[in-house]
Amino acid sequence: PPCFTLNHARFADSAARIKAGAGMPGWNRGIQNTTLGVVATNAKLSKRQAIKVSQMAQSGLVRTISPVQSTVDGDLVFALSAGKKTEAVNTVGRMAEEALAAAVLQAVQRADGLGLLPAYRDLHP
Repeated sequence: PPCFTLNHARFADSAARIKAGAGMPGWNRGIQNTTLGVVATNAKLSKRQAIKVSQMAQSGLVRTISPVQSTVDGDLVFALSAGKKTEAVNTVGRMAEEALAAAVLQAVQRADGLGLLPAYRDLHP
């Protein structure tokens, strides 16, 4: 699908709080909301191409997390190549974006609040 959404998968509407100038509890303590992604491919990529793939894959975070890349996030996507297959960088990057977006949604759906915070699966069994 061109865009992913998962309704009610949040404890607080962070984006709305930022727009209202309220910030989020704990933001004065530094980085609080880091999302890390790793994209591995069997395509042969140069260093410059791997950087471009990681940049394109960041769109997967943008499509699934809001807010993303704020001043209290350490959001980062790594791309690595471990193969010799020839593939267009744009193809690899687009596939990486789709895979990363799907991985974020899967993580939200499978997360466990451990009784401390309600997780998506606690709210939507």
